[in-house]
Amino acid sequence: MTYRVAVTTTDGENVNLHFGQARKFTIVEVNQKTGEYSLTETRIFEAGEHTAHASAPGFSESCGCANASAVEGLVELISDCDYLLTTRIGNKPHRVLLRNGVATLETDVPISLAIEKLTTYLNKQAARRGSDDNAVLS
Repeated sequence: MTYRVAVTTTDGENVNLHFGQARKFTIVEVNQKTGEYSLTETRIFEAGEHTAHASAPGFSESCGCANASAVEGLVELISDCDYLLTTRIGNKPHRVLLRNGVATLETDVPISLAIEKLTTYLNKQAARRGSDDNAVLS
């Protein structure tokens, strides 16, 4: 099984950017069984779309999430991902992402370490569910 992760990063190696400051997302495909991953693409949030630009009304210099339209645009850009790795995210975009099926995880470590920890967690949850299912069935 594979899962897709959007990452806010300035260098392609570290999770080091606040969600609201991100204008591009690195997309990573992860093999849950092996933990191997590959950077598949970079998605760029177009400044003209959803009026998420520093000169647009409602845009905050520190966080583009002050504008509801900007939040929707950022969410739309990564809505096919299962997870978002970011250093920080506000309550509103967090809730909107969850409603769209994207779980948010705040961290400030290298992408490789974040993926390793996420994969370990998911595999433990899967094993726990598997052992629970076996206990019920036996």
